[in-house]
Amino acid sequence: MENNTQGEGKRQAIMQLHNELERRGLPREFSWKEKRTGPLHSPVWQMDLFINDTQCGRGFGQRKRDAKHAACAQYLDVLRAT
Repeated sequence: MENNTQGEGKRQAIMQLHNELERRGLPREFSWKEKRTGPLHSPVWQMDLFINDTQCGRGFGQRKRDAKHAACAQYLDVLRAT
């Protein structure tokens, strides 16, 4: 059985981001701006992550949840690079 830790990490990105922000003593309140495109039977969601009214990440997915996790994973990459 193959271990899919990268996919697992994306699914847990919201929790990981919350924990990373807490560890750094940064605000942990998220807000979202959503946009839906594509046909009704196959939507694409764009979720923009905001912290303190500053856009920190953008994610896309066929479900809102997937797009939120992608946005959080994007911002986690930025935080971990600093």
